[in-house]
Amino acid sequence: MNPKRRGVCVLAIVIGAAVACAGKINQANYDKVATGMSPQEVEAILGPGTEQASTSVAIPTPPVALPSGISGMAKGSISSKVLTWRSGGRMITVTFVNDKVAAKAQVGL
Repeated sequence: MNPKRRGVCVLAIVIGAAVACAGKINQANYDKVATGMSPQEVEAILGPGTEQASTSVAIPTPPVALPSGISGMAKGSISSKVLTWRSGGRMITVTFVNDKVAAKAQVGL
């Protein structure tokens, strides 16, 4: 394939992917995103998102033993990330905590 034709094919693929993703950024798909969904479930609806921020915080074991029946902090970690989907003036933002939807927002739908 000559370079000019290859460039046209690559451009067509990129434009096709952008149009396919843009068609998914709408109110109906926003409404399908529900609390507790995994990132994979959300991306199955909206397509691949763009990560805007992420963090992970370790939760240490309490320094002193707590009396029986009193709950304290659990040892482990909390992770969060924010993904966005954009098309023109439309945007969907989803916040995940421990890989589950915790919040969502939209603009321009």
